[in-house]
Amino acid sequence: MDKKFALEAKKLRNIVLFNPEVGPDDMATTESSIFLKIANGNILFEILSFRYLLIGQESIESNESIEMILPLKRLQDIIKSFSDDTKISFKEEKDKSVTVEADGVKFKIKTCEQEGRNQIGEDRGEEYKISSEALLDGIKKVRIAMGDDEVRYYLNGICLEIYRDSENNNHIFMAATNGHILATFGEKNTDWKLIQKCIMPKKVIPEIVKILEKSEGDVSVSFSKNKMNLKTTNLEILLKLIEADFPDYEKVIPYKNDKEIKFNTNSLKDILAKVSIVSSDKTKNVKIMMNSGSADLEISSSDGNTANGNVSIDFSGSPIEITLNAKYIMDILAQINEKDIIFKVDDGISPLLIQQDKNKNILFVLMPVRS
Repeated sequence: MDKKFALEAKKLRNIVLFNPEVGPDDMATTESSIFLKIANGNILFEILSFRYLLIGQESIESNESIEMILPLKRLQDIIKSFSDDTKISFKEEKDKSVTVEADGVKFKIKTCEQEGRNQIGEDRGEEYKISSEALLDGIKKVRIAMGDDEVRYYLNGICLEIYRDSENNNHIFMAATNGHILATFGEKNTDWKLIQKCIMPKKVIPEIVKILEKSEGDVSVSFSKNKMNLKTTNLEILLKLIEADFPDYEKVIPYKNDKEIKFNTNSLKDILAKVSIVSSDKTKNVKIMMNSGSADLEISSSDGNTANGNVSIDFSGSPIEITLNAKYIMDILAQINEKDIIFKVDDGISPLLIQQDKNKNILFVLMPVRS
């Protein structure tokens, strides 16, 4: 009797975590594979790439008992060709291939091996419960500062620290930097104990975000050797960590900056977007001249065009001029959840400290652009 099953394209997309905004090339390589197991009305899947191992399951209307391993990228390419409600069928063949059929189109795919599937069973040590909401929020906020440096590879990710307080509650702190911008999320207390510290690689961050967006409540994290395991209710990912020491970011945070300038978040975002129109340059540097009560913004393009704008500020000190990367400022503004944003400055050439007005759980340090 033929062994086969069928699923809607929408559900298959959910299984392979296909995201059109990211694109399959950012999720899978030609070496990536997916293990599918149909049993007891469920479909268990394991996605293995050189970056991570993902395990999860979904319900399915089938009484079959089937196992198959398929090339992930090939399957993604097939699935994205059909509409959400299209039924896609899978049938095992005797020659170690699988026939995938939908809308009268048949694809014959060779099955493959999947070395490393047992990695998930290795000793992972103690599990730590942390808030999925906090972890997701933190990753989204600090990832704007992740590096892409072949030499300083330890900057190409997010540093995750887990602390435990006297009541055995776990707290997370995250940091990312590319050498020009630093972003941190969370709070620390000198009485808390640091129980884990690692660097999650940049290439896996999109997958972690998609997993956390499907999760509610707490998630479990555990560690073994150079790997981290993150587990939600129905998904589990094992990822390789960056084996290096993250820089001491505390040393570059200018806590002593004593000149405080308050901007309205939306006003600054609006004027910056408008003056940026004049420049098509990849790097847009904005000169900000802060005076008592107002700030003048100026952007110049490489072909000699300029744009100027003005925004009200809460500041009464001596004038300060600073030149910043406009893209970084826009990235930071997109992470601010409050009405006002605070610039804490020493002078126009030293690192700038940027915070929200009330909730200080996110912090940014931005290096000025030197002419």
